[in-house]
Amino acid sequence: MSMPNARVILSVLMLFSSLFLFPSGVDAASPSSLPSDATIFRSDMTHCLPTAAHAETNRVDTWRAIPYAAKEVRGTLLYAPSFVNAPELTLPIDVSGWHHLRIGIWQPAFAYDGDTRLRVKLSGDSAFRRLHPPRTADNQKSTYIREVYLRADDLTDQALVIRKMNGIVGRNAAVAYVRLDPIPADEVARIKADRAQNDTRNLVATIDGVTYLHYGEYSEPTDVLDQIELYRHSDVAKVLWAVNYGDRTNYPTTVPGALFLGAHGRTRHTTEFGSNDYVRGEQQAHRAFRDFAAAGQVPQVIAAKHAHEMGLEFDVMFRLGILGDLGFVDLEGEGFFARYPHCRQVLADGTIVDKASYAFDETQDFTLALMRETLSMVDADGINLCFVRGPHALQYEAPVLERFLERHHEDARKVATDDPRLQAVRISFMNEYLEKVHRLTEEIAAQRGRPLNLSVWVWPGTQGVWLGGTPEAEGLDVKHWIKQGWLDSVIVQEGVDEEYIALGKETGCDYVLFTGYRGEKAMSPATVTAAYGAGVKQFAYWDMDAVQIMPDPWNWLRRIGHREEMADWETYKPDGRLLPLEQVGHVNVARGLVDAVYSGG
Repeated sequence: MSMPNARVILSVLMLFSSLFLFPSGVDAASPSSLPSDATIFRSDMTHCLPTAAHAETNRVDTWRAIPYAAKEVRGTLLYAPSFVNAPELTLPIDVSGWHHLRIGIWQPAFAYDGDTRLRVKLSGDSAFRRLHPPRTADNQKSTYIREVYLRADDLTDQALVIRKMNGIVGRNAAVAYVRLDPIPADEVARIKADRAQNDTRNLVATIDGVTYLHYGEYSEPTDVLDQIELYRHSDVAKVLWAVNYGDRTNYPTTVPGALFLGAHGRTRHTTEFGSNDYVRGEQQAHRAFRDFAAAGQVPQVIAAKHAHEMGLEFDVMFRLGILGDLGFVDLEGEGFFARYPHCRQVLADGTIVDKASYAFDETQDFTLALMRETLSMVDADGINLCFVRGPHALQYEAPVLERFLERHHEDARKVATDDPRLQAVRISFMNEYLEKVHRLTEEIAAQRGRPLNLSVWVWPGTQGVWLGGTPEAEGLDVKHWIKQGWLDSVIVQEGVDEEYIALGKETGCDYVLFTGYRGEKAMSPATVTAAYGAGVKQFAYWDMDAVQIMPDPWNWLRRIGHREEMADWETYKPDGRLLPLEQVGHVNVARGLVDAVYSGG
């Protein structure tokens, strides 16, 4: 959008001084109800402190106060476009006792300013909740406030703290009101009892390790707590946080051949703001890692400490696919392949693949060194080998050819690709690797005087992986690993494997399911309920950092261990509402929005 259009749009949002505190509605018996006569709306957002943080006119560093009216509520909202670095706000709530807490967010689609994202917390909280609400269905005669359910809590002496996403990855925000619904004493007792039990905690929340930095600014290392604090009153049992992507780490590393993203970020040579959202996210990640390191902080160390204080387990994930750069990034002679150029994979016809092979001791030992280094810093309860970010692990490299020739007196390149003998040779290398990792966990556990768990993220035994055949065809003999007692849990993607489950019951290896990304397998209350019916008891969610900021999926994910709720989620879900605005500034939305906005510029 051009700047003349921006000025036109901002001029539409003229300010009138109509400020209200406005209760209304019916039936506030549950989180999903409409307002009742007891409902309180704090709809005059100019009560936010400091008063210097907002103004009645457009400024480059403050929120803009805009009067509005809807059928149930009217007041003055505070708005800041993405390019304004608006300061933190604190809204006094001025209520006592337990209430359901909601926030009303306006998203003016006609401003062409991207998605809304913001951070909110109660003044007594140690971290913010990050929110990325879905866009509203605005059109030429309508625009909406979206009501987002936040939580139930004792709000005595609390205030609501609001932060806009600023900086390189800045996003717009417009906060219209805070809604407060008193909670009856018997419901408060039920909430407290539910929070006191741990029986429903069965979710592994997986954090990418970089992606979360694309979604908003991280100006302080302690901002990492935002990723963990959200799990306090939820069914999350364990946090699984990635530490590497092949030879790239998201912490300062001294392992030869490894590269720290804070020093070798892919966008370190780009311009100040970059060309698109992805580049800006990469810039934010690179700068955050760099600044964390300068402060002597590692995100996983901060996160693990906070998770443990909350009674949660914390594991670290290792992405095993070590890739070259195919010319996309100039690493100036650094990285794994600069040190071990001979460890690349090779196809049957001799084509070199720019990816490391686990047939080489150097590759295996490199990842073991990363594990040892990470565990020397992070107080982790376990490690996870992520094979779904890995295949192929090995193909026709010299060690594979030599072992096949030694065993079968043939050239492996001349046999069928599905020859079981070739599969067995590949499995032998990966079994040796898993045994090394298992020995490492036992060694470190002995040093610490407490167990160190080992898990793998794989596919069901009969399912083809992204790049090829079944896990065993790719050298991953998960059943053997379970039988040997090497694994404490196996996280399986996109399918229930009854054989894994049965073997795990014999050896104490837990079965954890991630139902999938898309289509009928996409993680949902329905697929979770079906998995319960198939004997699954624990779940994982890939890239939870991308989903937990979205109010609707987080509302059910946080309750995933409550089977009765999953089976009838439409009854239990705390609905968000869309409130059509009748007036914004001096503009009648139904009659004047199209003339004021869509026909201008």
